[in-house]
Parts: sequence; structure tokens; C-alpha cells
Amino acid sequence: MNPTREIPPIVPVVLTQLARMRAANKLTADAFEEKIQRLCAEELAPRGLMLLSRELSDGRLRFIIKDSMTRSFVHMLEYPSAGGRISATPRPSS
Repeated sequence: MNPTREIPPIVPVVLTQLARMRAANKLTADAFEEKIQRLCAEELAPRGLMLLSRELSDGRLRFIIKDSMTRSFVHMLEYPSAGGRISATPRPSS
């Protein structure tokens, strides 16, 4: 595994906080997107990573982190709509 492709520890922390704030309506959609873009620019892009975020039909937020060049899966975080714990799925070890 290329160490530059590992996600910085701050990324799940920030995504968790943003998801909680968005779920509690303490953050507008525009502000949420702006903060996501900043996180990508400052923490992920320099490491060759990209972030996909989706709001699922049941209200959950899913964040998928991929390698920018190969588009291979690196990490996934999912936040439930009604609070609760965020689930994280790292890339399987090779």
C-alpha cells in the first residue's frame, strides 16, 4: 500500500462533524459543500485522493474516498440520518 494514499486522521473527524451538523440542520447545503471542498483541497487532493459524497434515499450520508488516478476504493464512511455512530470501512489489506 502506498503510504501517500492513506487518509489523514483528521478526515474522518471532520466528515463526522460535518455530517452531524448537516443532520441537525446547523449547516446549510451550501456551507456543507464549501467545507467538503476545502477538506478535499487541503487534505485529500495533495495525497492523490478524491471524495465522493452521497445522500442516500433513507437520509444517510455516505462518503467514499478513492485514489484519484486509479479510482480504486480507499475508505468509506457512512453516517445515519437519525444520529448514532458513523460506520467506517477501510480498504482491505493486501
